[in-house]
Amino acid sequence: MLLNVAKRDEPVYLIEAAKKSTSGCVELSVLVNSQGSAQGDNTISSYPEGIFDKNAAATMNLWRCDPQLKVQVSNLY
Repeated sequence: MLLNVAKRDEPVYLIEAAKKSTSGCVELSVLVNSQGSAQGDNTISSYPEGIFDKNAAATMNLWRCDPQLKVQVSNLY
């Protein structure tokens, strides 16, 4: 399912990571409530592990999505 992102903030690069020329990525899972705000987060994977996780999750919780998302479900059986 794709969401329309209405507000997207970029994470602040960690000073210690910049000093060491460390780059990485974090894959997160978040829930989006009916107002379009992120609620809770779960780190699925990260590299290097544990370096950018907290900062990525904090930034993701600032994002806002289009709350008008409609999901159609049919033929459950």
